[in-house]
Amino acid sequence: MKNKRYLIRSFTLITAGMFFLINPLINIVDILPDAIGYILIFMGLGELSFLDGRMDSARKKLEFLIVISIFKLALTPSVAMSSISSDRLLATFSFAIVELILFTLFYRDFFEGFTYLAERNKGDKTLVKIPNARFLTALFFFSKIGLSVLPELYALAENKMIFEVSNYEFYESLIKSKPFTQAFSILTVFIAGIFWFVNIVIMLKTAKKDTEFTEQLHNRFYHEYLVFPEKQNLKALKNGVFVLIAALLFFLDIAVDGIRIFPEALSIVLIATSAFIMSKFGRFEKTKKLAIFVIAIQIIVELYRYLYIDTNALFSEISLLTVLTSAIVTIIKSGASILFLSVFLKEFRFSYYLLTGDTAPTFDLTKFMFLIITALKSLQIILPTVFAATSFLYILLVGIWIYLCGKNIFYIYESYDKKVNLL
Repeated sequence: MKNKRYLIRSFTLITAGMFFLINPLINIVDILPDAIGYILIFMGLGELSFLDGRMDSARKKLEFLIVISIFKLALTPSVAMSSISSDRLLATFSFAIVELILFTLFYRDFFEGFTYLAERNKGDKTLVKIPNARFLTALFFFSKIGLSVLPELYALAENKMIFEVSNYEFYESLIKSKPFTQAFSILTVFIAGIFWFVNIVIMLKTAKKDTEFTEQLHNRFYHEYLVFPEKQNLKALKNGVFVLIAALLFFLDIAVDGIRIFPEALSIVLIATSAFIMSKFGRFEKTKKLAIFVIAIQIIVELYRYLYIDTNALFSEISLLTVLTSAIVTIIKSGASILFLSVFLKEFRFSYYLLTGDTAPTFDLTKFMFLIITALKSLQIILPTVFAATSFLYILLVGIWIYLCGKNIFYIYESYDKKVNLL
């Protein structure tokens, strides 16, 4: 049966996601990005979240962990290359605190939900494996997050060495032990990670082979979800909205130490991804056809900005040819962005009408604001000298635009969610 593959796929995706969490962190450098792992686990919990409220709650915690992990990944180059050790300590410590809180909440809901499903659906074999996996998960992640901060604490000794000259030799000898501390942290996390991952694999493999358990879950999933196309459409709408909101954030166009962590090109990619997800219930043919061309234009403009635009240049240093070239490139890029967003929003509203028979809120004001924002960004590209003077205004306008768009988008989701809950 087709529905039997859903739950098997869920366990496989969760296992794959956990693999991306196994490696130790060096500073905040993540060789196997946690963001990919959290996304895979998020996808794996999709079916299980319909069977238990705690699994759904765990999935919601993952949304925040995904955002934090992507933000950390975007900041990694500027933090890792920083010559100021106190900055690295601040970044590492801040991310560690946030991740520790969010992961603790996710960890609690995930294992409580998994235990509940096993208890209520004849998963006796699976139930035996859960306590050990739960304990090692807590041990591993607390060690991983805590030991990622430990080597950066040497920044405190470096500062002390500067201001407390009388104890200079003590702090100097202390700092020399930093490589050993790093090696100890990496080795400890690596060993704990192997033990943890092996037990996670054993737990999930047992669940897949626990025939009575999987049969019960399959039957519940079929009768509580698969026979209701409205619930499947709601899931597609929710996932599409989540990706769409993330896409809006990338229009902020923020840079740290000259490295742009929210490139606008990614917003087009994410909007296209959102359209692909929601095409399960809607019509986004024009959006998908336009996407590849608009993404290509965005990438070309990103490369042009990186190679040829100096935001710190003086007006006298900018040649007429540079201004003219920038104007042509920007007009093409801006026109493509405006067209793409207009087509997407039109098809988004029409898809909602097909889904519910109701008229979605208009995006007329947000379209007008997007036109102003695009014009301002175009001016910044054509004349880099105005970048510093207009950057705050740009971020403010984009913030208001994101709020207004988000308000309408969440209204669409929540109104359909209420309809489905009444079924």
